[in-house]
Amino acid sequence: MKAALVLMRYNPFGGYERQAALIADALLKRRDQVHIFAHRWPEAATPGAVVHPVPMVRGASFLKVLSFALSARSRLSKLRKEFDVVVGFDRTLDMDIYRAGNACHRAWLERRRLMDGPMGRLSVLFNPLHRIINRIERRIFLDESDRIFVVLSHLGRRQIQRFYPVADDRFVVIPPGVDASRFPQDRRAAWRAEVRSRLGLRAGAPVLLHVGSGFRIKGIEATIRCLAKLAPPADRAVLLVAGKGNPRPYEALARRLNVHDRVQFMGPVSDPASLYAAADLFVLPTLFDTFGVVVLEAMAGGLPVVVGSGAGAAELVMERDCGRVVSSPVSPDELAETITALFGDPAEMRRLGERGQKAAGLLTVERRTADFLGVMDRMAERTST
Repeated sequence: MKAALVLMRYNPFGGYERQAALIADALLKRRDQVHIFAHRWPEAATPGAVVHPVPMVRGASFLKVLSFALSARSRLSKLRKEFDVVVGFDRTLDMDIYRAGNACHRAWLERRRLMDGPMGRLSVLFNPLHRIINRIERRIFLDESDRIFVVLSHLGRRQIQRFYPVADDRFVVIPPGVDASRFPQDRRAAWRAEVRSRLGLRAGAPVLLHVGSGFRIKGIEATIRCLAKLAPPADRAVLLVAGKGNPRPYEALARRLNVHDRVQFMGPVSDPASLYAAADLFVLPTLFDTFGVVVLEAMAGGLPVVVGSGAGAAELVMERDCGRVVSSPVSPDELAETITALFGDPAEMRRLGERGQKAAGLLTVERRTADFLGVMDRMAERTST
């Protein structure tokens, strides 16, 4: 098979970029030909793949998005007939398979309006980025070819179908996978002791963990507010927050609620495996997340999870019975009641953690990559006939 993968750039920390690199590597190991169309992609990231630079206008975000979509289509058109299958990982205009990792921008804007005040809504209204993304997505989802859409969850499929009339049989659900080797059980006790000692946490203190960037949409405000409402035995729980974002307004909130000594913002953490070992419960009451791979990581780390229904991973949590799903948006009272009840039942906490770890052990990166290659193989057969 001769495959083309289209995306803006290589980012070793980005979810869909890592997925693209894994797929490229798997194809190369099968001795397939791989061509990558990207604005920036180091050849060392995928040795053996042919990289085609795609011009992109620098500056405003809307210019980057629009120029990449147009330039990628132009570069690809000159070689289009040579490829058995073209996979788009970013919003482009020519592909056989679209990995809709962010599902639908219109759905994200709808969720954002739940949080924004009048000025925020005006900002969205007058920002050309949103109009351009919506217009490109309209072209993608209303395409009349046999294009297939790979989504991370059934939630992502439903979000797209609320705005675009795409038939069920054009979707394939492939959730993210997890590298279980990052969470060795024989290291867990040592990691737990080391991290708790380094952070000044008592050995038996209840510890909640949040991992993820974009604090507002991930529900950090509700999580901090719930700290003031926790009842024994969770009333002195400490919250660890790892991720990129501005912590200052949330630190100020914690001071107003007199829980500032129980909240630690740690900034971005490249490999949070030891944090999962140090925590007792993973909390992510997110408003919007097409999946939430950090939930899967928490499960692999043996943690019970509390996740908002706005995350695609909530489907997995309910299906595998490895945690609790709360409303989205969640009230601090509901979140506090859920967390308090879990800490009041240590046997249930252990059961949920064990079930999550077992489920994550079956949801490996290798298996998910193989699933994606299967979709590509079927598409290649279809386009060749």
